[in-house]
Formats: sequence, structure tokens, C-alpha cells
Amino acid sequence: MRSRPLVHRGAHTSRVFHGATTTPRRGTVAKPPVTRAAAPANPPIPLPHPLIESSCLHVQCKLPINLREFIAHQFGAALKSDDDTILAMAANADDETLSKVARAIRRYSTNRAREAWAECAAPLRNFERESATEAPRTILCLSCARIDFGDSADEFHRHLRCLTVDFGPACAGQSGADAAIPDRLQCRIEEFRAMRAAFGLPHFDLDCYVASRRVTFSWRPVDSAAVRVNV
Repeated sequence: MRSRPLVHRGAHTSRVFHGATTTPRRGTVAKPPVTRAAAPANPPIPLPHPLIESSCLHVQCKLPINLREFIAHQFGAALKSDDDTILAMAANADDETLSKVARAIRRYSTNRAREAWAECAAPLRNFERESATEAPRTILCLSCARIDFGDSADEFHRHLRCLTVDFGPACAGQSGADAAIPDRLQCRIEEFRAMRAAFGLPHFDLDCYVASRRVTFSWRPVDSAAVRVNV
């Protein structure tokens, strides 16, 4: 039997919602909650440092989806927005091209800091712990700016206004490697975005990145009238 679910709830700070961690729900005895300091408003997205140092580039260095698309747009239709293509381009680029990439990243960060974004974060170990169960359950609700783990993860998001993403399939499978679960989380987000777009529904630019073994999800604030249906 599982106790109450692990919940990560977003709190609105300035123009960004920041996730706060509560107690892990697995185990027979619940641990006391740990209070974390609030993150600063509109924090910059940590970007892979080797991006500009081509000699250090490697394919395990994942870029946020929105950043990839922004860089690809800056370089025109000739550059695809997938992670491998952009990293390969940077790894073999000359100084002028690398400078253009650096300018694109700065422009992206500046533009993002001026926009309203919602965020929710959770330690990577929570996803790893969930992946060790027979039936992983991990639900992110964009409307509530909250992520829940465990058997009761979806019980808090049955309202019609809730727009949820089930990351249970991303947690299932091989565990133990830091790179495996983040990659699967990003693939699940790409599936969510593609499915919403196929139905003519907004995907709110949902994205994620991992820094210091902490997974942060970000998206544009959800208009409840635009939710319409979970897909």
C-alpha cells in the first residue's frame, strides 16, 4: 500500500511559477517535509556549457526543445531543430558560426526573461524512485502547476480545467542512468506537443531541462478556455 502521493506544487512568484518540494510518499514512514528557499523570479535556463566549446560537445548534452527550435529558426530552413543536428553543427562550426549560436542563445534568454512562464520542478531521484515500481505514475498538471507521483497522482486533477501530462511511460523501463530518464521525459513532451498540434490545440510550449539532478518543466501559462481536452 502507498501513502499519500508526493506532490510538487508551483507557487506564483513575479511572472513565473516555481515548484516546491514536499515529502516523498513511498515507504511505510513519511519523512518530515523539507523547506526549500524560493527560487529567484525569471531565472535563466541553465544551458549546457560545452555548447560554445566545440571540443567538449557530445551527444548526451540535451538542449531544451524551445531553445533548439529558436536556434534552428535563426539559421533558417537548412538546419533541423533536433538535438543531434544542432550539436553536430556546433561541434564542427567555425568561429563565425559559433558566435552566431552564442548570439542566438543570448537573444533567446533575453526574450524568455521578458515573457510569462509557469514552472514546476522535482528532484531527478523522484523519477528514478518511481521508475523502480511496477506501474510508475507521474502526472504533471499544467493548470495546477504541480507534479504528483504514485498511485493517487491523477486524483487531484480530475477537473475539466486540468491539463495533464502522464510521465509514467517515461519513467518505465531501464533505470539507473541519469541520462536515460531525462531523455525519455523530453521524448514524452515532444509526443504531447505533436499530439496537441495534430488536434489543433495549443501545447503551451511545454519543455523541460535538467540541472544539478533537478528536473524543471516550463510552459506558457494555461488559458483554461484553451484546454478543451487532454490528448
